[in-house]
Amino acid sequence: MWTSPDHQTINQIDHVMVSKEKMRLIHDVRSKRGYNCDSDHFFIQINIKQKLIIVKNRQIQKYKWDRQLLNQKEKINKYEENLHSMLHEIEEETDINQDWQNVKHAILEAATEFKLSKDAKNANHWWDNECKRAIQEKNEARGKCLIRKTKTHLDIYHQKRTKANRICRRKKKEWIERKIKEFNKTNMKSDTRKFYKDVRNLSIYCNAIGMQG
Repeated sequence: MWTSPDHQTINQIDHVMVSKEKMRLIHDVRSKRGYNCDSDHFFIQINIKQKLIIVKNRQIQKYKWDRQLLNQKEKINKYEENLHSMLHEIEEETDINQDWQNVKHAILEAATEFKLSKDAKNANHWWDNECKRAIQEKNEARGKCLIRKTKTHLDIYHQKRTKANRICRRKKKEWIERKIKEFNKTNMKSDTRKFYKDVRNLSIYCNAIGMQG
């Protein structure tokens, strides 16, 4: 939080506002200096304690699938082999409902590699090791500034931050250009429905990350 010209004086500019009725729910407020958001603000962590009514509803488990892997022939071949093997191990049932449950279970288990984890649900496909290293170097430089705010440390941090931002912007741009080429191929195949769906999803993604198409 370097708001003063000497980069030494720190002003408290982060606050939590809450109504008087909800004030008793807040048990602790902390300023998290370690997280880097390229701002003169720090993240604020709030601990809230409130009793919630638990309603137990039986919900069908839904899966998120990584459709990017459907273009990889090796993944498809492995899925077909796994499914073929599992189907042969299933014993025939007299109950058609149980028979269907066994087949359904085999299909889902064979497609395990296509499932997205909870952390990868909104994953950035352009993110790679180069981006990771640049962000790590930027955060390390910022950590030194938090320990000792000198002009040298600030200059190094600004350089690392500029470098990391450039790398991430370049990776995003390259990924979007590849997607546009894929859309052109889809359009050439006259698959209009898939074309417009992919374009809409890309537009939503660009808006979310603050890029203009």
